[in-house]
Amino acid sequence: MSRHEDIRAGDAITLLASADPFEVTIIQCLRAAHRAATDGAPPPPCRLGRDFAELHDIIVAHALAPIDIRALGAPAVSPDEACLARTLRAATDGEREEALMAAFALLRPDIAFLMVPLAQELGLNLRRAALSRGHGSGAVRLH
Repeated sequence: MSRHEDIRAGDAITLLASADPFEVTIIQCLRAAHRAATDGAPPPPCRLGRDFAELHDIIVAHALAPIDIRALGAPAVSPDEACLARTLRAATDGEREEALMAAFALLRPDIAFLMVPLAQELGLNLRRAALSRGHGSGAVRLH
């Protein structure tokens, strides 16, 4: 099994360096949305930036407990960030049950059910953006 398959199987992501590029992008986008929300700044002007800002707002408003989102340059990944990355990745890959189980760990059950299709759409848009920019790995920058 590759390192990325281990992460997808539920192993902890502790450092950004140990995550695959798609998960790194998800975590960085969530961190950027969190920073914009806490600073009162508008989200990035691109569609993905606005979508991540909306996802962030949903997560913060309906979390079971306060969500730990680290600073933009932090090398370590919080368990909440890893769970959110796992949720988006599973939803994007069509693994709806896995995405739902990960969402249950952080969100109210009624919101977790609604988050899976949103996470799938956002993940697919993120992959489309990466492909349109010629990044086969799934990494994309918002700025």
